[in-house]
Amino acid sequence: MLFVLTRFLPWNASAKSHVGPTDGPSRYVFVVTYGRSGSTLLQSLMNRLPGVCIRGENNNVSEHMARAWDSARLQEFPHLRHKLVSRPAHDPWHGAELIDANRIGRELAEVLTNQVIAPPKGTEVAGFKEVRWHSEPDFLSTHLDFLKSFFPDVQFLINTRSHQAVSQSGWWRNMNPQFVREKLESAEASFAAYEAAHPDICWRVHYDDYVDDPAGLKPVFDAVGRPFDLEACQNTLSKQLNHMK
Repeated sequence: MLFVLTRFLPWNASAKSHVGPTDGPSRYVFVVTYGRSGSTLLQSLMNRLPGVCIRGENNNVSEHMARAWDSARLQEFPHLRHKLVSRPAHDPWHGAELIDANRIGRELAEVLTNQVIAPPKGTEVAGFKEVRWHSEPDFLSTHLDFLKSFFPDVQFLINTRSHQAVSQSGWWRNMNPQFVREKLESAEASFAAYEAAHPDICWRVHYDDYVDDPAGLKPVFDAVGRPFDLEACQNTLSKQLNHMK
């Protein structure tokens, strides 16, 4: 026997809710790239700007959160919630009608905000850079959709670099060149597909352009919502980064 729920939160797949206190960051920027592409330089540049806090890598924590959210969006769950009924204890979907993917997404985003990004008080623009987005290229769109759905005014800064240069840098140089080329091509194809679907929130920069010409960094400022600062660019570019040499 099925019992009507007395309190029911309707499923709304299109609902968009944002996290954080009203005085928290009003914009989030996520740097989408792969390793040895110049992403730490971009992180350093953005952190020079007032009111901006862009964290470093976090081992792709957000992908695991996105997977949990996506699992909760399975077709069976909204179908059961739509029936406005509870499932009895002997039913294989007992309690499934209580699963609210939007609520799960909001709470996961709160954890990501508070425990991973942890923006200092007064931060207006927050986010992080990550180099592991391409680990599951077929999941990238859902991963970015998770961030887009539960953070305010999300902007994605896509950063690329010459594949030849990447293949000769850091850990990549110890790998099969063909594997590296295929990995980078797959990553950029997934980046480009998402950019094509969401051109209004995606910004693109290329290391080989901006390392020689600071003007190539203007999309960074557009993504953050700040006026272009040539001096900040020059100061950042003049500072040699020594990690992973």
